[in-house]
Amino acid sequence: KLEAMRLPLSHAASLLLFGTSFVSGIWLDDQHRNTQQTLLPDSFSNLVESCANVAAPSSTGPYMHVVTNGANLENQMDEFFAYYKYILGAKSISFYHHLPMEEGDPSKARDIAKLWGVRYDTYDGTDLKECENSMETRKIPNYQCTVLRRGIAHLKDTVKDPAWNWVLYVDIDEFVDLPNNRTATDFLRAIGYHQKAVRFPQYLFGTEHVAKQEGLVTANHMYPVDVRGWDARSLSAKIGARWPANAPFGKQNNHSSNVYQKAAYRLDATAVCQNWVHYCTYDENNAPYYPDPKDGRLHHYMIVDEEKLGKSFWHSKHGISEGEFRQLLNSDILNEKIKKQDLTKDEDWTDKVRTLSQLVECKDRILLKTKSE
Repeated sequence: KLEAMRLPLSHAASLLLFGTSFVSGIWLDDQHRNTQQTLLPDSFSNLVESCANVAAPSSTGPYMHVVTNGANLENQMDEFFAYYKYILGAKSISFYHHLPMEEGDPSKARDIAKLWGVRYDTYDGTDLKECENSMETRKIPNYQCTVLRRGIAHLKDTVKDPAWNWVLYVDIDEFVDLPNNRTATDFLRAIGYHQKAVRFPQYLFGTEHVAKQEGLVTANHMYPVDVRGWDARSLSAKIGARWPANAPFGKQNNHSSNVYQKAAYRLDATAVCQNWVHYCTYDENNAPYYPDPKDGRLHHYMIVDEEKLGKSFWHSKHGISEGEFRQLLNSDILNEKIKKQDLTKDEDWTDKVRTLSQLVECKDRILLKTKSE
């Protein structure tokens, strides 16, 4: 282990330490992309595993299946897919490409997904009405509901035992961390086979826009805020009510001192889940499992620009101007940084980030080597 891992790292130092000076997601030319298309997923897996000296976790279950979606995210797709395949040990990953929002060549995202062995599908927004009624009252994007429903339908058609398979919907800026190098299967076994859902506490890593970053976001940001029970104090005092009451940092549940937002649940339990993909309702005998952050948490590299901070959340009912709202919220978040945890001292997490960096760097080396041959 590098002793430097125990010291606070600057942005530049963290990039150097974790070796993120690669060209992930930066397409050199059409020939480079065509090179990627010539590699079959199984051949690529063998090459990247040999290069990074890792292997995809294998097990007899229970299994975790990951569902995600997005557009214009080529820079972060390698990181996300490599993490959930090799670090978390997901049984499968499904990526739903939102074509109307894609600003570039959609085949690039398709090729990245297929190279990592990720199931690729598309949606164009014409089928979002199936979730409209439930979403209107919650003000939550119904595309998440649509994507998850499609993912669940696919899994139920392909897996043999729904009770032995779990589904996790996360955005591409969200990484479930299971400390002590545990895989998803290790975690699901540990919480007990009787559990039907789990809701992870959320660590917030800031307001940078993931899609605009170069390198690994997991290496760029190592100082999260544990947002359980967090509120913007000066903003809350000004408007005379706790903010956020729920969004964007999490929904209060019966654990009033905690905020648990992101859920995973067994396929045989999805019928009792509300249409919001991150929340399930159960009776007293089937309450979700709430892990302690030291056992399981979600790292959220929140996609909100500093310049747009608060713009999506301000409303005239707050009684103050949008400018003052954003200024107070920005000040509160900056002050909260003092309480951030230092993950550069967490050897388990830094090991994962180092492995992840190696995996993505190996991918780029393999493509360049194949191209030269």
